[in-house]
Amino acid sequence: MKFEIDPYVRAGPIALGMSQPDVQAILGSPSRSSKAFNGDVNWTYDLLYLDVGFSKKNQAVHHIGLSGSAEVFVDGIDVFRDSSAMTKLMSRDGEPFKYVGFIVLLHLGIMLGGFDDDEDASSRTIAAFSRGRWDERQSKFVPLTSKPGAIDQT
Repeated sequence: MKFEIDPYVRAGPIALGMSQPDVQAILGSPSRSSKAFNGDVNWTYDLLYLDVGFSKKNQAVHHIGLSGSAEVFVDGIDVFRDSSAMTKLMSRDGEPFKYVGFIVLLHLGIMLGGFDDDEDASSRTIAAFSRGRWDERQSKFVPLTSKPGAIDQT
């Protein structure tokens, strides 16, 4: 399945804000369901390389995560197959941040993981998230000024 991320709106057929029954109607039953320490629920779909997070507060989709085995595009960029994807995405966003090992692109509504490790492309991830998802933690973000491949791990 191809996933085109529309910032703050959707990833493929899954829209941010969708209910659990709506997601299940599109994707079927998840391979696994788990509960986070904060009460949020996470559904994993192994065959689609996808996980969907639901907020404890309103049981609506607040993030859609995809692994390096999925076919994912943001603004026409092939996220996992274009070797310069991270550079292009950081440039399009214009204000990249680092937070606990992830690159957060608030203007694009995405978070990237594993892209600063050129050795292991299979460990790369991307997550589309809802507006406000990072507001409480934003004060801990570190502005990224380094070039990809030399990312400050602060």
